[in-house]
Order: sequence, then C-alpha cells, then structure tokens
Amino acid sequence: MKYLEWEVNVPEAIRQDSVWRVEAYRLALFLADIAWHDASKLMKVPFSQRVAGQLYDSVGSVGANISEGYSRGTGRDRARFYEYALGSARECRHWYHQSRHALGDEILQHRLGILTQIIRLLLRMVPDQRQTILREEIVMYTTSNIPDAPLPIIEGEETNSTNTHVSRFTFPERSDLAQIESTIESGVVSRRGETVLVSGEGCWMVDSEGNRYLDLTSSQGVAMLGYGHPALSAAIAEQAQRLHACPGFFNNDSRARFLEALIGVMPGHLRHAFIANSGAEAIDGCIKFARLTTERTGIVAAKGSFHGRTIGAVSLTWNPKYRKPFEPLLPGVSHVKYNDLAELDAAISDETAAVVLEIVQGEGGVNLGEAEFLQGAQALCRERGALLVIDEIQTGFGRTGKWFGFQHFGLEPDLIALAKGVGAGFPMGAIVYTDRVQEALFVGAHGSTFGGNPLASAAGLAAIRAYQDENLIERAEAAGQRLRARLEETLADCRVVREIRGPGLMIGIDLRTKVGPYLKSLMEEYRVLTLPAGTTVLRLLPPLIISDEEIEIGVAAIAAALGG
Repeated sequence: MKYLEWEVNVPEAIRQDSVWRVEAYRLALFLADIAWHDASKLMKVPFSQRVAGQLYDSVGSVGANISEGYSRGTGRDRARFYEYALGSARECRHWYHQSRHALGDEILQHRLGILTQIIRLLLRMVPDQRQTILREEIVMYTTSNIPDAPLPIIEGEETNSTNTHVSRFTFPERSDLAQIESTIESGVVSRRGETVLVSGEGCWMVDSEGNRYLDLTSSQGVAMLGYGHPALSAAIAEQAQRLHACPGFFNNDSRARFLEALIGVMPGHLRHAFIANSGAEAIDGCIKFARLTTERTGIVAAKGSFHGRTIGAVSLTWNPKYRKPFEPLLPGVSHVKYNDLAELDAAISDETAAVVLEIVQGEGGVNLGEAEFLQGAQALCRERGALLVIDEIQTGFGRTGKWFGFQHFGLEPDLIALAKGVGAGFPMGAIVYTDRVQEALFVGAHGSTFGGNPLASAAGLAAIRAYQDENLIERAEAAGQRLRARLEETLADCRVVREIRGPGLMIGIDLRTKVGPYLKSLMEEYRVLTLPAGTTVLRLLPPLIISDEEIEIGVAAIAAALGG
C-alpha cells in the first residue's frame, strides 16, 4: 500500500483532529494499518505468534503516545510522551527485524524506511531541554545493522537528509582506533585483525566501515538477546537515569525484583543467591562457600575444564597454558578425566569440599557430560559429604535448550555459578545455592562493591522477563535442533569435519585440522563471526533470537569456508 492511496481513504473525522497535522502521527497511523496485515501473517508462522503481538502493540503505542503528547500542550510533559513514542518506534523496529524471515526483505525494508522517518521526525520534535537526556542531539536515528537501508520517500515529500546510514551516536571519524587499543591496552587478548566493531542490532554487528557481520558468538556467549533488544536497552537506560549505584548494605528495589525473578526460574531446592560481577568471581565465591559449609579444603575438577582466570578459578581450570605462569595456585585442587566416574570416585575423599563440573565443557571443545558420570558425581558427593558445584556460566539461561544444563540430567546441585546470560550481555554473575550453604554463611563472609548494583539488577530482571515473555528457552531448543540438522546435512561430505556435537544453541564442529584459519576466513570473506573451542573445534553460540533465515546464512557460510 502506498501512502497517498492510504491517506485518501482515511476517515474525515480522523483528518479533522488537530493532531493530524503532525507528520509523525500520520506516518504512525499508516504503519499501524499495514502492520495489522503483517501481524496477521506472522500469526500463521511457527514461533512467531508472540512476535506478532509485540509488533502490533509497539506500532499502536507510537501513534498513541504522539497523540497524548500533542494533547499535553508544550514543554517537558509533551516531550516525555514523544520520548515514549520514540522508544516504541525503536521497539517496533526490533520486532520487524525478528520477523524478517517470515515477511521477507522487501517488506522489511519498506517498514524500516517508515520507522526511520518517524524516528527522525520525533527527534526533531523533542524540545531542546530534553535532548541532553536522549543524548542524540545531532543524530538522526536509523537501523544500524543495514547500511543500505533506504530512507523513506513519501509521495510528494522529500527527506532533509541524503544519508543512508547513521549510527546511534556521532563521533569524529577515526582511523587509528585499533592502533590505540593495541598500543595502550595490555595485549593479553589476541585480536582478529584491525576490524573495529561499533554497533549491532539483533544477531548482526557492524564495523566502522559499515560492514555487517552475522554474529554466531553472542560476544563470547553473553548477548543471548542479541544487540539493541528494546526491553533490555530500555531497562538499562531507565535505571541509569534513576539510580545506577547502591551498595549492598542498603536495600534496593531493582535488586529485590531481580533476586525474586532469578529464584523464580530455579528448581525449588535452590532458594538463595549472591550477586557477583563475572563468572570467574562466581566460581571464586563457590569455592569459598563450599569450604565454609563443609569445613574442608579439597576441590575436585575435571580435565578439559575452563572456569575463569582469577587465581581461584584458574586453579580449577585444566589447560596448562592458563595455569603454569601463575603457579603455585590454590592447594588441594585435583583434576580427573571428564566422564570417568571411576577416576572421580577415587579422587573424592573426606577432605573434599566440592566437586566442580561443567555440564558441557565449552572452552575444552564442546565436550558433553554423560548422564552416568554427572549423576554418579552427585551420588558420590551426597555419600561423602562434599558439595556438587555446577558451572552454568556458559550453559545457563537457555543456551542448551533448557533454563540450565543440569536440568537435562535431573541433577540437584548444591551451588551453581552463573554469568553471561544472566544479564544478557550486561556484566554480572551470580551464585545460587541451597539452605545448607546459606546456614553456613555469616555477615562479612563474602561481599562485593559492585555486585547487585541497580544497573546490573535492572538488566538481569529485563533479561529474565524477555526469556520468559518471548519463549526463548523453548525456541532455543528448536532453533538449535534446526541449526545442528542443517549443519549435519550440509557438511555430511566435508572431509575436514570429524564430528558435529552439542545441545541447543551450543554447537561444536570438530575439525581434522586447526580451526584458526577458518575463523579468519569466516570473518573476513563471509562476514560471519565464530569462536574456537580448543585448537580444532569451531564453536557456535548464536543469540537465542536467531531466525531460520540467519541459520541458513550461517550454515551456507560455514560450508563455503570449510569446503563442504
């Protein structure tokens, strides 16, 4: 439907309303009419019913907030509703991206064009005194992961800009950013070339030259909701304006709500939590809590494990390249062969405080734990008074197709370490544990200046609600099955591939050669981001929101890079 054809058929009563003169309002009504057809189409597509409702609600909210703001006269009150409309327009853009596999690129580009024009108009409408809050004084907002997104040209009207891609924030152009990082920063992280990533939306990232990359890494497994998720972004922005810091010795509303939501997705025996800042910090806390609870010092971990790089966490990590430079490490730590129950049996003694295991060894090569081993480990811990600690840092929050990896095996761990997905990319971690552990703790036994800060708590709460509201845990299982099936089908005759394994959206492609050159090729030639796991495994950890179309793009690129 074209705009002028639609405008002719608008009822006269609507056209006589004074708000009709507001161009952004007219475009919002136009989009609402065509979005009804889009939502109707989505209702017939598997896994898209929820998206259809969110899409239509966010479209309707744009026009409603413009109308309400217009009725408020002038000043900050009007600006506030225009900001609400602006947020709804951005949210609507997100839902259209989530729907592109069903609606098609032509429809997507058309709708994004309308939304771009609405957003630009709203930014002009917000009074100057509110621009400092928006922090977009000189930015005309458009989707940042489609550099060639067309600007909307409404019949009979002209846009005031010739730009086809404007990033969210405007900074002077720099060509030396990669050099600055390599010169000033420590150099302990190996970087892939000179590419500078500057923005992202959905499952895509964009570099400083406007190149788009399909991200199958979720930024090391953390961005479970992708980039620019409207609910997560809005929660962080709102909390940052309201209260961004509050120490643990004061109660805080956001922290309380997050804790309630976190325990709400746990099995009933895990009723207490400590909020940390990272996965390694969570592991360190688990070591302390286990020692305090059992009054023992020994820790048993697994060969092939990776638990972090702090002194405590690296003591449990197996790979010598992480351990040897920092020895001596924590005493009393031993390692057993993964999935070898007899070896574990021999290692657990009356001095063992805890057995610390991953359900899937991610860094170690996407190695899957076996039911006999994991369930046997729990039985041995119960029998000998040790605690079972499960590291869910990478596997938690839907990565394996369930809320937590241990649920695949019916385990009841004493403590679990969380990070990555707990904040959907916002830096935070957590320890969740039983009544027995709670009874051993005392004031001052542990603490953190930043742990549980309001900003992190707001992000964590928004992430958990998004996982629930968008059915992402169930969707991750289905998407993971599709991704693995398509990989197995496409790479069936690929000589370089030894095995494809992994649950949910945590997949490892085990190669007969080193993985490094393929990581580089996928990024530079095919614009697809992937991870290593050990020296020969290509690891995929895509956002839980990945679409069927994006799965096909990723599989095709991997097949081309591997010669499948």
